[in-house]
Amino acid sequence: RLFRAFAAVAARPGFAGWKLLAVGGAGWLDGPIRAAAAATPGVILAGRRPRAELAACYRHAAAFAFPSLY
Repeated sequence: RLFRAFAAVAARPGFAGWKLLAVGGAGWLDGPIRAAAAATPGVILAGRRPRAELAACYRHAAAFAFPSLY
C-alpha cells in the first residue's frame, strides 16, 4: 500500500524525482513486498542501517511513514 501511495504522489507535478527509501531488515514472508518495491520506480530498499545512518535518514526525510497491517 505504501508503494502504491508513493507512486501516486510521485506522478504528480512537483514530485518527479522523489525517492522512497525503505529501511529495515528482511522479514517473514517479505517476497511480495520486495516484488512490489522492484516494480515501483523510485523505491529503494536500503535494508538494515546502523543507528547513525538511520538518524541521518530521518533528518533528511521530507516525510516519514511507519506502515503496519498488524
